[in-house]
Amino acid sequence: MSSPQQARAIETRDRLLRGAAETFSVKGYEGSTIDDILAASGVSKGSMYFHFESKAALGRAIVVLQTEMVNGFELDNQVPAAQQLIDASFAFGRALQSDPLIRASVRMTTEGHGFDDEQRIAFNEWLNFVTELSNRAISEGDIRGCWSASEVAQTLTAGVNGSQQSSLIYSNYVDILDRLHAFWRMIAPGLFTREATERLRY
Repeated sequence: MSSPQQARAIETRDRLLRGAAETFSVKGYEGSTIDDILAASGVSKGSMYFHFESKAALGRAIVVLQTEMVNGFELDNQVPAAQQLIDASFAFGRALQSDPLIRASVRMTTEGHGFDDEQRIAFNEWLNFVTELSNRAISEGDIRGCWSASEVAQTLTAGVNGSQQSSLIYSNYVDILDRLHAFWRMIAPGLFTREATERLRY
C-alpha cells in the first residue's frame, strides 16, 4: 500500500508533467521557462527539482509518454489484426483530442528539441507495434499478398503521423478523427482484401 508521502509525490510529479505539457503547448518547448512551468503546475521550485533536475528532464519524461502509450496497447487474439490496426489509429486520435500529455509528447517527438534518442525510440515503438499487427493481418489473410509487413508499417505510421500533423496545424486536432476516417477510406481498398475491406470498420 502506498504511504501518504508516496501518494503526494506521485500527485506532484503528475502536476509537473501536466503543467509542463500545458506550457509547452502554448509557448513551445524553447519558449517555456521553469517559472512558466511552476506557475502552470502550482508546484514549488524545490519540489520540481526533487522530481526533475531540469526543464530538459521534464521534456524527456513527456516524450517518453508516447512510448508508454504504445506499450499500453494490448493485442487481442479475438479481434482481427487488421481491425486492431484501424482501432489503434483512432485511439491515438482520441488521445490527441483529450490528453494534453499525449499532445505535448507527440509535438515534442516531432519537433525534436535534442531528445534524439527518445524520439527514435518513440518512432520505433510505433513501427514495431504496427509491424507486428501487420504480420498477423497478413497471416490472417486480410492484407493483400503484394504488401510486406514492413511496407505496411512504414506507410501506415507515416500516413497517420501526417494526418495528425495536418490536423494540429489546421484545427488543433478538432478534425483528427475525420482525417483518419478519410485516410482509411482511401487506403483500405488497396491494402486489404475485398472481403476484409467489406468487413472492417473505419
